[in-house]
Amino acid sequence: MRSIQLEGSETITVDLGLTLAALQEAVKVTGTAPADSLEAQRMNESGARDVGDALTSVAGIWKIRKAAIANDLVLRGYQGDNVSVLIDGMRLYGACPGHMDRTAFHVDFAEVDRVDVAKGPFDLRNQGSLGGAVNIVAKRPDEGLHATPAITMGSYGYLNPSITASVGNKGIAALGGYSFRSSDAYTHGNGESMLAVANYRQAAYDERAFSIDTGWARVDVAPADGHTAQVSYTAQRANLILYPYLRMDAVYDNADRVNTGYDFTKGVGVVVGIRAQGTSAGSAIS
Repeated sequence: MRSIQLEGSETITVDLGLTLAALQEAVKVTGTAPADSLEAQRMNESGARDVGDALTSVAGIWKIRKAAIANDLVLRGYQGDNVSVLIDGMRLYGACPGHMDRTAFHVDFAEVDRVDVAKGPFDLRNQGSLGGAVNIVAKRPDEGLHATPAITMGSYGYLNPSITASVGNKGIAALGGYSFRSSDAYTHGNGESMLAVANYRQAAYDERAFSIDTGWARVDVAPADGHTAQVSYTAQRANLILYPYLRMDAVYDNADRVNTGYDFTKGVGVVVGIRAQGTSAGSAIS
């Protein structure tokens, strides 16, 4: 660098040359397919009778009311086999040819942590439906000791007591719960029972619209860092369920769900997890 000296009132002009520094900027955007999510608290406060009923608060979802419970979901104008409804990623295939036993009906509010809704036919994990995919995510056991009793009451004699309890640590945790749901038949605006409007026999007017018992249990085991094994079982026993819309009723509607899996986050090559799932369901109509 050349030094410059000034004496007295001397003036010197110096030309300086500047170069532009290189400026480089990069923006990286990552994300997943957009999905709506319905949390358990919103469902409990909605006044709905089942998960399918509560999902109508999500934009783009409607229902076809078949009865006081177990209504059909309509997503983006599609229904039935064109909407994939899963429980923890598991499909439940009902035994009723009249499609009474919809999947969302076989889950109790007390079991659910949230419900994720992906709209459109482009879900690569749950492909096969034009309307979209609805995945009901069940609660997981937490560390420590927890117990959550609850009771919900509503119009037409609706009653839904439940209790969920969990205990565990970082190595092993277990969760269990029980719920009961029942309701009388709905009435017409003039006070007349829906059974009279649907031409039921007089002898059936004292029947309840539905009565459902549900029990569930889950165990999570973490044998090593990044590895988790799970096994869960849910049994639902529903007595007579009235379906005026279908003009036939379910004498019973039982479902048993078994879900087992082994996940590891420290994968090997392209393998990131292993999961085996199984389920069974049965129903009868009259």
